[in-house]
Amino acid sequence: MENFVEVDVRGLSCPEPVLLTMDAMQDNPGRAVRLLGDEAHTRRNIEKDARLRKKELCDDRSPGRLLRDHVSGVKRTRKAYRVLTFHTTDAAMEMEAFCRDSGIPGRLTPVPRQLSAGCGIAWRMEAAVFAQYRADIERSKIEIEQSVELAL
Repeated sequence: MENFVEVDVRGLSCPEPVLLTMDAMQDNPGRAVRLLGDEAHTRRNIEKDARLRKKELCDDRSPGRLLRDHVSGVKRTRKAYRVLTFHTTDAAMEMEAFCRDSGIPGRLTPVPRQLSAGCGIAWRMEAAVFAQYRADIERSKIEIEQSVELAL
């Protein structure tokens, strides 16, 4: 069995594929990361970032940090997420710190194309996680512009 972490970035917008790939490399030191992508520019962006971070790139199953597997025309399975948008970058960063300190899983992402917001950064978490922590997030008093459930 291969010792790699698979990162599926099919259908995602920049810069999220790069961020997810780099997170996987950071969270799994010494393990290869196999990338599933469907856009040529995604590959180029990740290759460039990996070179800047001095990560080894390879196209085969030999040991390395990034295994690239370009899969065209295959869509990733969408999941239900709660996306929180903000009027300011400061509020987005405050939400990230609050969730990190409170043990609430999620991540900063670009605002999805379906939404418009004052700040281009959103907080995304699985819909079930939001349901579990909704009261805590409301008590945080962080100003949220929108709270929308989307299939991403």
